[in-house]
Amino acid sequence: MIRFRAVVVAALGLSLTACSSSPSAPQAGSSTGAPPAASSAAGTTLVTALGRIAATEYSRRHVRFSDNDAIRKIGNMWEEMAGYGSQDLVMLELQGEFGLRNGQARYAVTAGESPGRLVVLAGGQDASKIRSALTAKGWTADGDRLVAPKQSADAEVIGAKSLLPQVRLAGDEMLVGSDTAPLTDVVTDPGKSLAADPAVRSLADCLGDVVLAELAGPVAVGVPRPSAGGKIRAVVCSSWDSDASATAAAQRQRTAYSSGRSRSAPDTPYAELFRDVDVTATGRMVRVEATVAGPSTVLDAFVQRDLPALTLS
Repeated sequence: MIRFRAVVVAALGLSLTACSSSPSAPQAGSSTGAPPAASSAAGTTLVTALGRIAATEYSRRHVRFSDNDAIRKIGNMWEEMAGYGSQDLVMLELQGEFGLRNGQARYAVTAGESPGRLVVLAGGQDASKIRSALTAKGWTADGDRLVAPKQSADAEVIGAKSLLPQVRLAGDEMLVGSDTAPLTDVVTDPGKSLAADPAVRSLADCLGDVVLAELAGPVAVGVPRPSAGGKIRAVVCSSWDSDASATAAAQRQRTAYSSGRSRSAPDTPYAELFRDVDVTATGRMVRVEATVAGPSTVLDAFVQRDLPALTLS
């Protein structure tokens, strides 16, 4: 059972501002102009997940990802984060009425914003159990899809149909789509996917081999596996409209991490939340790496719009 505290992310539509400069929001097929910063995500589970989803106007807006296999192997407090990439579906799993096993997927990825989002639960699902449960609740077959009922008097169905408007079960995978994010946007050709989109890929390469990630607009945060000594590092990446803007942004972020205070945790210095901070600017990309107390620290800061020297609106 998934035990992590679900964070509700509103339709982010993220933009960032910092003093007089603004990061460069990704455009369709555009590049940040920056080489991979500090690390490359080539061959990682994050890139595999991004390679499952077509690069569209909707999917580029927001991506949430978890490498559940890796998280379960880490164990301890990390286990509660398994399923983070599909956390919109957590309540359905907790209800126990729909047969979902979010945390048992090899990895989970959600792209887009509700209601126009895609979810891939890669592995770990019992297709027969889910199909039977959905059919009993009023979902109907339409080709290879199960489509939610338009109307229902069942309170559980009313809540679930907005989260599972269209479902495709393929082997031990479950795919979730909608009218604005059709299941055809789950692709088999990585060349047409988010993994091949220059702006999204630049952020992914900046993050490197992470087991948890969120990407939205020109910013991304991630958490790699902890070190052998148990140290947990967080990564924050932001792309900017010029090399000069990135250099200036990096300096503002250094200052904020060392002397700024959290907006979501009043009177708490950022230096207590983020330790051993390293800020680098490579081309138009700024990369921050810091030691944190737990894997949720940077994810919560992202959701609460409380990343040092980055104003999310």
